This record gives sequence, structure tokens and C-alpha cells, in this order.
Amino acid sequence: MKAHGGGTRRPFAESTADGPYSRESEMSLLESILGITKLATKIANPDLLKAVADANVQAMELSKSNLDLQKRVGELERQILRMRGLEDLKAKLFVNGGYLYIEGDPNPRCLTCWDHSGELIHVLPPITGIFPQCTVCKNFLDVIPKTPPKRGDTGSVPVG
Repeated sequence: MKAHGGGTRRPFAESTADGPYSRESEMSLLESILGITKLATKIANPDLLKAVADANVQAMELSKSNLDLQKRVGELERQILRMRGLEDLKAKLFVNGGYLYIEGDPNPRCLTCWDHSGELIHVLPPITGIFPQCTVCKNFLDVIPKTPPKRGDTGSVPVG
């Protein structure tokens, strides 16, 4: 697609290091307006100079809006990646014996912390006493099994 000024416009889905549109296109627009301003000054037409000044203000506002939109798109893309990562993690989680486990990891996590804040807090064996206590929520938990359960074991319930 061609944009005003003869430059090529990038499709929305195409990304660059700066977002969907590059800083080159913004600079190109500003250079074009500067060239038109110089030409209008040579012609010495006050109406033309005012129109160029108005166009310059509008171009700056559009440029700022474009930058704001690029930032928002970046934030949303990062949020999507986090959500996809969370979905992948949930697919590996299961509950057994009051503990939360990640498939392939024998270390239990506190189910209460996961339920309340989505945090995966390791539960360590008790130093003193019989029952382990979560270091974050301070709940006392069941005795940690000697053999870590697997996702398909009896009593294992998938989370995601």
C-alpha cells in the first residue's frame, strides 16, 4: 500500500523493533512537513503557512497517538505471553494429598498459596515437629509423602 508522500505503509500485523510502524515513517513525515514549511515560507503565503502549521500540530498528535498505541500493543502482547505461559503451567499442575505438584518435579508446593495468590511456594520438610509449615501463609500441612506422587496416581487431581 502507498501512503501520502510516496512512502510504503507497513501492514498492521508486521512488526519492527519499535512496534508495528517504525520511527523511520515518523521521521519521514516530519521531514516532509519541514520541507513543505520551507517551501511555504519561500512562497510567503500566510494562509499556506497557517495550514502547514496546523498540519504539523496534527502530525505531532498522530505521532504521539501512534506511540501510545504501540506501547499498548506491546503491553497486550506481553500479557498474552504471560497468559499462555500460565495455561502451559496449569496443564502440568496436579493436586495430591493436600499439596500442589508440577509434573516431573518431586517438590510439593503450598496449595493455599496457589489458591489465594497464584504463587508456587515450595513446602520444605519440617525442621522440628511432625508437620511442615508453609513459610509464606504459615499454614500447617499434611506430612510430605516419602515418594512424590505422579500426575496419574490415585488421588491426583489435575489443576488445568
